[in-house]
Amino acid sequence: GEGGLWCFTRANNPQNFSVEGLSVSLRLYDRESGQILEQSAFPPLNLLKPGGFLPLAAYIPPPAPRNFDATAELVSALPVPPESGRYLDVQQSDLVVEIAEDGLSASVRGELSLAGREVPARLIYVAAVAIDDAGRIVGLRRWDGEELTPGGTQTFELLVYSAGPRIASVSVLAEGI
Repeated sequence: GEGGLWCFTRANNPQNFSVEGLSVSLRLYDRESGQILEQSAFPPLNLLKPGGFLPLAAYIPPPAPRNFDATAELVSALPVPPESGRYLDVQQSDLVVEIAEDGLSASVRGELSLAGREVPARLIYVAAVAIDDAGRIVGLRRWDGEELTPGGTQTFELLVYSAGPRIASVSVLAEGI
């Protein structure tokens, strides 16, 4: 929206176990008015694996501050017991990322399959994370898929847009439940 502001941050998982239920509080300090805006940010996927990262996004409705300092604080993250078996390992293959000439959008497509499980995934989620040349998240888009059976494949395709800076690369994350 005109005058609104998309804010992105990333959560890294330094633990040796997965977490879920991630939420972050973003605080924007408006340097002009001295006001503090607070907004919750959520990730497009549920599972944050050990050593992995998840992007989080929040929209600040207009009138958003133009001159601000931002901080992010973890609000929740719940450990996932390894034996829970709720999340299925989704493999990506034939990944093709095409960044538009102006750098403001990228198309992403690929194929998904389940890694060595006997049970189907009821839902599949793919997140395309647009990253600028300084390593900052500048865009985010989620694709929702249908049931994926063991031994089967599913093709996905989506467009991700930048909130401003040019896209230098796109990370693709996937999960199944």
